Amino acid sequence: MNKPGTFPRREMIQMMPSSHVNMVNLNIPIAENFTCVKTNQLFNGIRTTVCVHNSTDFLSSLFLNNQIYESNHLNKLFRIMWRYPDIALIDVGANFGVYTMFAAAMNRSVIAIECFSPNYNRIIRASQLENVQDKIILIGNAIYSTSGEYLRLSRSPENIGSQSIQGNANTNQSTNNSYIVKTIRFDDILPVIKQTSHRTFLLKVDIEGYEYYLFESGRQVFDYIDIPVIHMEWYQLAHKREFETYVVEFLTQRGYIPTEDTCKVLNTTNILKGWPIDVFWIKVNRLTLCS
Repeated sequence: MNKPGTFPRREMIQMMPSSHVNMVNLNIPIAENFTCVKTNQLFNGIRTTVCVHNSTDFLSSLFLNNQIYESNHLNKLFRIMWRYPDIALIDVGANFGVYTMFAAAMNRSVIAIECFSPNYNRIIRASQLENVQDKIILIGNAIYSTSGEYLRLSRSPENIGSQSIQGNANTNQSTNNSYIVKTIRFDDILPVIKQTSHRTFLLKVDIEGYEYYLFESGRQVFDYIDIPVIHMEWYQLAHKREFETYVVEFLTQRGYIPTEDTCKVLNTTNILKGWPIDVFWIKVNRLTLCS
């Protein structure tokens, strides 16, 4: 029997049929000498470890200077998680694992999806330092409309978190290149979800304007689990009108309301005007989550 807040044994998950899903082993030795720092505290004294890039990377520089990026959003999301002990987290576009590691520090289960290996290797190391490997399932793929394709990522060393899909990669390019990533559909993680004991998840999505692909490829996941809150970066998506329209229709048809902070409802008649950088989509029947 698994302890609360833990996932089934890794061997069970690896036995599942998953042609393109890259299940990352959190117990492998990491040879790189990463810089790993203890974070400041969130509410209730929660803190964790993150392994960062160098100081020229925007997000890393904040943690190296004892700051927490998006601490207001983290506090919003994790206060909800604190109130509902059975909720787990799906962290899509995990970067080097800020949301993932804080959720694990709360003894919550996390499915983290991150395609860039220099990022997910840092999640591996941080999870080992905090001894929370049994709370995290780490998937090393990009979310896309089709599975098994190889895509190129843009290079942005000054802000690694802003890297995004740049186009298809040549199939003869080495898959050892960390800027060449393999795709899955969001529905491809459904067997992973079914192996857990969780049916309610918070969803955090930050994949630099390509959030559309998660919803377009994830109908089975949304049908199978309850996702009361979706925290999305909206700024990049808002500049892709067709993608944005699809996401708004997908979520409103499923009973979600866009809010600025889980409380203030946003106007859907003019999305480009007045919407914040980040949006919290809340299910209508969960408006009591406003805090």
